[in-house]
Amino acid sequence: EAYNEINAKYEHEPLPNWPAAKVVSDNNLKTMLPEMTAYARMVQEKISKAISYPQAPKGKSLAGTVKLKLRILKDGSLESEEVMESSGSNILDKDALQAAKTAAPFDAFMTGMDQQDLIFTVPIVYNKFISRGKSPAEKVIASY
Repeated sequence: EAYNEINAKYEHEPLPNWPAAKVVSDNNLKTMLPEMTAYARMVQEKISKAISYPQAPKGKSLAGTVKLKLRILKDGSLESEEVMESSGSNILDKDALQAAKTAAPFDAFMTGMDQQDLIFTVPIVYNKFISRGKSPAEKVIASY
């Protein structure tokens, strides 16, 4: 009764129709975990290869970590990508999103991975450093 009163008083958008959660037994989880970890590493490596260190505005250096949330479907297609945690640089955030799009599609799910999609977060680390007083070198690391 109180719920209906509150519900009528405050305007809100309807909740989305989320798919029912899949119940995974401990035994299934133990056998699926290595496949899911290996798949996530493959995605990470593919994104890492697609990253191009963006040009910084003159006299500035770009560095930071972008955390991307990715949803990949069973066939390997990238359903969605979003910045979960910004690097503090719009340039790096956009570059990380573009790298994920460029790297897609990924491989279809491995045998033993019977879910319809995977949602996980991938940190992308951008770090510019100087190598032995020579010209600046770039180091881009994607880690899982």
